Amino acid sequence: FYIERGLECWGVDISEDMLKLAAEKANAVPSPNGDLAKRGMARLGTGDVRKLPHESQSVDAAVMIRLTRWLEDPQDFAAAFRELQRVTRKRIIFTVRVRNHPHARSYEQIKSVLDGWHIARDEAGYEPDYRIVALEPIPPGC
Repeated sequence: FYIERGLECWGVDISEDMLKLAAEKANAVPSPNGDLAKRGMARLGTGDVRKLPHESQSVDAAVMIRLTRWLEDPQDFAAAFRELQRVTRKRIIFTVRVRNHPHARSYEQIKSVLDGWHIARDEAGYEPDYRIVALEPIPPGC
């Protein structure tokens, strides 16, 4: 998706197996000019969302998909969102179950980890309780 649109992207995962799959997909997708995408367009590396290897405010957008369920400890959940807010300038997009699931996170819990950010978009994923949420910084003066 990102490579097809000519976006520079960084992939960080704690799992080497997931990074291997991402590398295979990145190399198989044609780039906008018709060539096969090079690994340089999708930089991949081992890392932990609670301590990312990026400078503060160094990325336009962060995407965290299917990870909130693995952040079972509320402190890990909060640490992940603090870190995403630290490295991101414009938008954080993530998926989360908000009810009717053992790993659901309440809106109160999500809002409690936002520091200068707000929920800008919230829509159903493949089912109503599985949400796709976008966060954006609160504009100065609001």
